[in-house]
Amino acid sequence: MAIELVRTVIRLEFAEALRPWLEVRGLFRVGSGDETAELKGETTHIENEEKMQRIGFQMRGFSFEQEGNRTNEVVTQNALRTFSELNDVSPFPTLQRVRIDSMCIEPYETSFRELCSQFRRTYLRDTALMNQATDLGVTIDQDEGHVSKHVQLGPMEPEQLQTTFLRWERDTIPDRFLFISLGYQWNVEMEYESQELGNVLAEACLWRESAIQIVQADFKRTAGG
Repeated sequence: MAIELVRTVIRLEFAEALRPWLEVRGLFRVGSGDETAELKGETTHIENEEKMQRIGFQMRGFSFEQEGNRTNEVVTQNALRTFSELNDVSPFPTLQRVRIDSMCIEPYETSFRELCSQFRRTYLRDTALMNQATDLGVTIDQDEGHVSKHVQLGPMEPEQLQTTFLRWERDTIPDRFLFISLGYQWNVEMEYESQELGNVLAEACLWRESAIQIVQADFKRTAGG
């Protein structure tokens, strides 16, 4: 069975607050007589259950979440279209940061115990403590200046995926699988343009595919040995 993309979260962070928040802050400052007053607020979410999408609104950012059986290309196009429509309603300030998190699963026919054993042989030293572990995981961060990359790996079973990472109930989840979460963060200020954002998302997709191939090669080499 092939690797499946189960959830994607794309976040845009701006250098300043969105225009509607600035206007509300201005009203608040006039009404309170305090020219230094700042607004505070939790993220507001709007959900589309049919499309399995959720949009988060903050003073200085948006997030786009997509679940379900979608290809990476479809998710990217959905996100770009959504952000463009939002920008048409209220023009975005300068982008300060873009973050893309892709969560994937790769099913395995082996038992969960054997999957943990193979994961341990691949990524961890064989020690008395590791030999007693019933569940394992690895987190790797890479800082490359204007780009930060995050990899989270570990054997997983259906309940953990559904309760911890997914918002909507899935019809089917493999009995056991390798969970692969790949984060790509672009730390460069730029004016919002749909094409430029698309280029950043395309670079993230290329890195994601490369990272997945490395994980698969690691596991194949261990199994072959």
